[in-house]
Amino acid sequence: MAASRDQLQRLLSVEDADAIGRLLTELKNARMDGEQAAVTLRLLADSRKAQESVPKPQLVWSDLDVRGNRDTSVVAHELFRSAQRYVLVSTYNLGHKRREGEEPGHPLLRPLAERMAQLPKLRVRLFCNLKRMPWQMEANQEQVVADFARWFQAELWPWSRLPELYFDPRSLAPQKEDDAAKATACLHAKCILIDDEQAFVTSANLTTAAQSRNIEAGALLRDVSFAKSLRLQFEALINRNLVCRVPDVHWSQPAER
Repeated sequence: MAASRDQLQRLLSVEDADAIGRLLTELKNARMDGEQAAVTLRLLADSRKAQESVPKPQLVWSDLDVRGNRDTSVVAHELFRSAQRYVLVSTYNLGHKRREGEEPGHPLLRPLAERMAQLPKLRVRLFCNLKRMPWQMEANQEQVVADFARWFQAELWPWSRLPELYFDPRSLAPQKEDDAAKATACLHAKCILIDDEQAFVTSANLTTAAQSRNIEAGALLRDVSFAKSLRLQFEALINRNLVCRVPDVHWSQPAER
């Protein structure tokens, strides 16, 4: 069972050779026979191989990238186009104002809408933050949500199939003048989940600025366990009525924002 450092370095890197050398010494001091030591080493090798087979997180970046990392908007579009069964998107800001002559529809959501049209059974849930506009300070929650639904469907999502749209009602809690200094809760998580297989967690909102101009950082993980945990966390919010669904309201004219 004894092996010299030089022998180990012929097969391994210097770092691994040192680690294996220490391990062999420990096994020898534990008075394991050759067969026991071989079984132990095989188990350790299998464990390491399993760890190395799990894809590592990829760094995703927006703007001023000097090291060649993946681009935020490219990753988001690729994820939407790869979906087969389930998509979950969470963002704080959905802001998009189309230019004169530009057709309706959020450009960052268009690939997702196209995928939904291709796959009728694809389920899509979109979580976003709702807030009162200055002219809505006296409006009740139902009025604010209805305005948002009309704006969303007229300006951001004019396509036939709609996603399930959810918001945190705490963001619309009425405030009195003496409560103005208090911060309301907001849905600030920004992530994309695909089929319980891929999860993209990022600082970038679903806005053109965040996807292409701001400095934003994120991580793309191909990890089934993590992706499923993320989905279950959001679904628990639905099941416990901690988030509310925005009703579908088809409207011919966009509401002001």
